[in-house]
Amino acid sequence: MARLPEHLKSAPAGRERVSQEVMQEHQRERVVGRAIPVFAKRGYNATTIDDLLAAGKVGVGNFYELFAGKEDCFLVAYERIFSAAREEVETAAAPGEDWAEKTYLGLRALIDFGLAHPLEARLVLLEAQSAGDAALSRYNGLLDEALVWLRRGREQHRGARDLPPGFERASVSGLAFYLQQCLLEPRGHDAEDLFGEVAAMILEPIIGARALARLRDSLAATA
Repeated sequence: MARLPEHLKSAPAGRERVSQEVMQEHQRERVVGRAIPVFAKRGYNATTIDDLLAAGKVGVGNFYELFAGKEDCFLVAYERIFSAAREEVETAAAPGEDWAEKTYLGLRALIDFGLAHPLEARLVLLEAQSAGDAALSRYNGLLDEALVWLRRGREQHRGARDLPPGFERASVSGLAFYLQQCLLEPRGHDAEDLFGEVAAMILEPIIGARALARLRDSLAATA
């Protein structure tokens, strides 16, 4: 009895399902990657499903198999960017021996990431605020996480204990606003200058100007 060629045989149900899931996830990543510039350049509110279909080169039916809608597509993009940025910051800060050094290294990685990926940074820092309740919740959660980290620095540095009670929230809000303004400006920014301003805004009030200068010099010497 003749046998069917291997490529015509039915695949086991489990293998077929896994293959379909892998292909669908691959397609989701491709569409999200092409949606990020659309959201960043057009703005969340001005972006339409048709814009996303055209950018992702995907049909409407296929799009709704991958995402629940525009907001869901945005949230997937947000999480993708946030995860990539967090990984870079945590990796950069890992060698730090104390809170100040970890913060210094993490802030530098954050600035470098934002300058290297301006559209991604714009989506997270600007468009997330108008992309619905879920996106706004993620944005506020990011600010709250930074606030908790700064409070840890105050607890570890005596000189910072006399800072106003609202220092951390004001610093985090100020940093977010400052970075947003940088993203809105058409001119480019020098990484060293931008990082120097951010470090002075966030770290100097907690550890002091002299300690910040020593930290900068010591890390520059080991770079």
